[in-house]
Amino acid sequence: MIQSFEAVIKDGKIVWDPAIKVPKQAKVKVIIVSENESKLSIRRIAAQQLKGALSHLTQEEKDKMDQDLRDLRN
Repeated sequence: MIQSFEAVIKDGKIVWDPAIKVPKQAKVKVIIVSENESKLSIRRIAAQQLKGALSHLTQEEKDKMDQDLRDLRN
């Protein structure tokens, strides 16, 4: 499962919001965003990183996922 968290870097260390339950062990990908980056740019970067992530799925699996998402929206 992919999860997204926000944190800040202080003195070279990643500092999480204490309310966030961060996994004890996980593979991570870190994107450093300058303060003047907009949230839209961050979303665009994230979308580019995920591009093709579901290409291994069969068309039937993709259709099922689309239907599940439509059901959630309704």
